[in-house]
Amino acid sequence: ASAITEAAIAAIQRVSENLDMTTLVDVAARLAASGNVLCIGSGGISSMMATEMQNRLFRLGLPVLAQIDGQLQRMYAAVATPDTTVVAFSVSGYARSVIEAVQVAQQYGAATVAVTAPDSALAKAADTVIHLQPLEDGNIYKPTSSRYALLAIVDMIVTSVAETRGPKVLENLRRIKQSVNTLKVDDPRLPLGD
Repeated sequence: ASAITEAAIAAIQRVSENLDMTTLVDVAARLAASGNVLCIGSGGISSMMATEMQNRLFRLGLPVLAQIDGQLQRMYAAVATPDTTVVAFSVSGYARSVIEAVQVAQQYGAATVAVTAPDSALAKAADTVIHLQPLEDGNIYKPTSSRYALLAIVDMIVTSVAETRGPKVLENLRRIKQSVNTLKVDDPRLPLGD
């Protein structure tokens, strides 16, 4: 058990130490101003992060959609506009459907952001890259620690988006909390969503 928690902590610390905060803040500003956001990923971790990004951004009042199916990624990318921001997740940086969707969206003027390995095909395809340097120990029996690193990156981006959007997100957050609180005990210490 300690090997799992130690690897998760190390992955988050590695992200924190190596993250280019200027790029992250620029991405957050772009997202905060976007007319719509498309989050894409393929595979276990990357698709979970696309969905988590959607889950977090809609609370801030942003029109956002996550797609994890390769053909739907391309279809949604094909209707992108210059007001669209695509956020693409890939631990390896070589998920073909994600790379192709980024390229399609760029043809229609969308801004593209990749959270991926440096120098990967996805990193080369995207306009902006938030570097993720996965470091796994080869133990196939335990979960990959890269998911914790990716989740930390999502949390940092979304927190920066919330700060950029400022007080206008408060009403959405209040309404969501109020709606969810009717389903369970009214305890302000509980998270915003289950």
